[in-house]
Amino acid sequence: MATRCVDRDPGLLGAPRVVNGDVIPARQATLSAIEADTGAPITAYVDETHAMSSSGSAAEMFRAAGIFGARLADALVVEGTYTFHAKAQLDIDGCTLTREVQWSHHVGVGIDPGATVVTVTPSGDGGVLVTFVPQDRYGNLVGPGAGDGMEVEPVPGCTPSGGLVDLGGGRYQQKLDCDPHGEDMPGVVVTQPGRDPVALVPPVRTRTIYRYPVQLHCGVQEDCPCECASLLPGRHATSISIFNGTEKPVQVAQSVVPTTLAGAKTRSWPETAGIRARERSEIGSMETVVVDCCTVSRLLLGAEPQGQQPLTKRRF
Repeated sequence: MATRCVDRDPGLLGAPRVVNGDVIPARQATLSAIEADTGAPITAYVDETHAMSSSGSAAEMFRAAGIFGARLADALVVEGTYTFHAKAQLDIDGCTLTREVQWSHHVGVGIDPGATVVTVTPSGDGGVLVTFVPQDRYGNLVGPGAGDGMEVEPVPGCTPSGGLVDLGGGRYQQKLDCDPHGEDMPGVVVTQPGRDPVALVPPVRTRTIYRYPVQLHCGVQEDCPCECASLLPGRHATSISIFNGTEKPVQVAQSVVPTTLAGAKTRSWPETAGIRARERSEIGSMETVVVDCCTVSRLLLGAEPQGQQPLTKRRF
């Protein structure tokens, strides 16, 4: 079956029609209107003949077993209803025996994530707009006007804001509210009747991640006969400047690993210390931020300390 080309914008659908009390959906009503305008069927049918064999490969068997079949490569690749007519003929002692059977099968367009174009843009009010053009690997579009045949849900980390919008031309759009600090890419999960769900997200963006471990010394190291003390007696303070020299905002994740906290060692070799506090922030283009002892104390203790504090050593 092949589709006829008509001089009409395929992205524009007419309104639904009522025929004898039954509502004809917009898509089917538009196809019917095109046929009325052109005076010809919107589809043309093609007859194909295929010989079936009882060989093992053709009948999907290990060996011949009286079952006939044929492997059809790239068949049923256009949306529509296909009619099959199987005939069998056998000659026995000059007597011809014939058997035949007919059946129909409807083929819909299955969404292929690898062939579907997905874009994500800001909505202007804190959300994002996920626009996608669902199609299969043969280039057949789902629609226009097929949004009611798809169940659309957001990927984890996002919630829907409104329903699915049919933009015409086979394009659909879903507004989402997503965690701005989430690491997952916004997108949608689309389920078609009788098919497995497919995730539609933009191509994975290449991200460059830099990791810098920095040691901070904060507080007072008393003069004591401590053989294991790693710092000379005195007051110590460290600060870190983080500068974003790129043209885009960057996300900075900060983790604090104390090895000495308030004068007490938390871990010594071969024991290890773990992360005690985390924080994520954004630095704008050509902006800088300073992390000092008060910053780290706030992360560890929930407030900035007052007065002198015992020595604290941290990996930041």
